[in-house]
Amino acid sequence: MMELSNKPTLAPEVLEALREFYEAWGYRTLPAGGTIWFDGGSFSVMATPTTILPDLNDKEVREVLGKMGRIVAVYGTATNEGTVVPMYTLRDKTYDLKNLQRQFKQQVNKATQELESRECTWEEWQTLGKRCDQETLQRRGQSLNPDHPLLSDEGRKKIASIAVKIPNLRIHACFYQNEIAAYLVHLTFGSICEGLITNRREGAVEPAVKYASHLLYYTFSKEAISRPEVQMVCVGRQSVPANETLARFKAHAGFTNEPYYLSFRMQKYLAPVFERKLTAKVLQLIRSKLGGKVPALGNLEVIERSSLRKAADSQAAD
Repeated sequence: MMELSNKPTLAPEVLEALREFYEAWGYRTLPAGGTIWFDGGSFSVMATPTTILPDLNDKEVREVLGKMGRIVAVYGTATNEGTVVPMYTLRDKTYDLKNLQRQFKQQVNKATQELESRECTWEEWQTLGKRCDQETLQRRGQSLNPDHPLLSDEGRKKIASIAVKIPNLRIHACFYQNEIAAYLVHLTFGSICEGLITNRREGAVEPAVKYASHLLYYTFSKEAISRPEVQMVCVGRQSVPANETLARFKAHAGFTNEPYYLSFRMQKYLAPVFERKLTAKVLQLIRSKLGGKVPALGNLEVIERSSLRKAADSQAAD
């Protein structure tokens, strides 16, 4: 089991600047326990960065829920409770093409014929990345309102102006014909480089950018782990609900799965109703029957996980 504690940490001024960055991006946020909490779906809030564990007790976590108006908090914990999920990490300082799965390597080689992948400036992101963000929002079924911070010139300028002031917050991008085809925002703190946000263009719309994400992950990972101060590159943990396609992509890119304790905490006034094994079974049935027709129902899994956790705790106590 990987040892994660309340260290590494972010300096208070860096944490506040990062919160402003997420707010400018369009998230509702709250700093608490040394991390940033943000809307993680229809019912939940989540803590970021992944590798910094919130220093909060149950009561304080529920205070976060109350302030943000959500039902379930999803976050990493150093204790042996909660659900063990994979966290995607890279520690091999000799990382190269040899680390890639065979087909992934072929796709990287193909992408290099038409694409360029490198660190880019926030000014470049501001002017050359709007199409990438627009296609990402559309693919995820999110709002394409022209006032969205990622789609408006004013919003993008604000994001870039905040980002350049945050130490070690950088962006790696893959370019096609003087536009950004895919990018990854990453933050280095202590000996860790963690990917925070990634967006990409739609390969079905422009076949030349189909493998932009493959080249992006490879070149970003190779550059990041080669830096002397970086001992681990992290590109997040398994999502809830799980995205098996994305998990397979990261494995093929050379990342390994390290066990990560994921905790779920529910609003106290809802706990008597929802934190029961029967409730979990009902929610699981709803997701299995209707999840394909109504994708948003996948978000019910965070409530289901919380129900199962509490039921298991009660059974253990008995």
